[in-house]
Amino acid sequence: MQTRTVPGRPSLSPALAARKGEGNRKMLMLVSPAKRLKDTPPQTAIETTVPHYLEEARELAEAGAALPVARLKALMKLSDSLAERAHARFVHFSADEIRRGGGIPALFAFDGDVYRGIDARTLERDGLEHLVRHLGILSGLYGLLFPFDRILAYRLEMGSRLTGPWGGDLYDFWRPRLASEIARRMAAIETRTLVNLASIEYWRAVDVAALAELVPGLRIVTPEFREWRGERAKIISFFAKRARGLMVRFVAENAIDTPDGLRDFSYEGYRYDSVMSEGDRWVFTRPDSRRLDGISPLCDTVMAKHPAG
Repeated sequence: MQTRTVPGRPSLSPALAARKGEGNRKMLMLVSPAKRLKDTPPQTAIETTVPHYLEEARELAEAGAALPVARLKALMKLSDSLAERAHARFVHFSADEIRRGGGIPALFAFDGDVYRGIDARTLERDGLEHLVRHLGILSGLYGLLFPFDRILAYRLEMGSRLTGPWGGDLYDFWRPRLASEIARRMAAIETRTLVNLASIEYWRAVDVAALAELVPGLRIVTPEFREWRGERAKIISFFAKRARGLMVRFVAENAIDTPDGLRDFSYEGYRYDSVMSEGDRWVFTRPDSRRLDGISPLCDTVMAKHPAG
C-alpha cells in the first residue's frame, strides 16, 4: 500500500523514537464504530478473522428482522429509506457467510470521522498488524470487534432500544458480556491499561466494575481533544472524533505500545496539555483550526459550522 504525507505531523521526539518497537504490549484501545460503511475490501492481502460474538450478532439480527420496518424506523429514528435498508440487512444477515470468508474487515468497513482519521487503507502492513494487537471496536451488533474481524453491513447503534429476552435495550444485552472478552484480550497482550477512545454511548456498554474484578489493577486512560476558541478550549464533536482516529493512526505508524507514548501525539496541531489534564483524563489541545494552515482539507468543510466564542 502507498502511504501519504499529512501536514501537521512532525517527526518523533527522541524519547518516542527510542520507545518505538519495544513491543511492551501495555495497552488496549477501544473506539466506537461508524454509521456509514464501505463495501469495498482492502487492496492488501491480510489474514482475516471471525468476530468473537458472531452468534450473539445473529441473535440480534434475527430480533431486528422480526420487527416491522415502521417499528424499526421509530426505534432507531431513521428515515423510511434507511429503515428499509437496515431491516433488509437484518433479514439477510448470515453468520455462515462470515464463517465462509464473507464480509469486510471491520477496520476497513467503517467510514465515519474516526475512521477517516485512521485512514487504514494507507497504513503499512506493520502498522495494521500493530493495531490487531492494540485496538478493539465496540459495536451494537457484534459487541466487540478487532481490526481484521469480517463483518457484514448493518445499522444498529448501541443506544438502540432493541428489546428481547435480555431486557429493554442493547446495554442490557452487552454489558453482561463485554467485560470478559475485553479482559481476555487484555491478558493476551499482558496489559492492565485500557485507553478509552470511544463515545459515551458506546463506553456505557462496558461494565467497568466487572472489568476491574477481572483485571486487577485496571487503569483506564481517557484522552480528550479540545480546540481553542477565543479564551476557551472547547470539545468540538467533529474534530474530537477525527482526533480519536488520528491517535489510533499515530499508534499504528509509530508502534506505540505504552500509554505514556500517547503523550507525544502531535498530529494536526494537537499537543498534550499537562495543565488541563487531570489523573488519567489526558487533554490534548490545539489552536483554533480556522487559523491554522495545512491541517487537513477535510476540516475545511466544517469549520464554518463552528464559530468562535
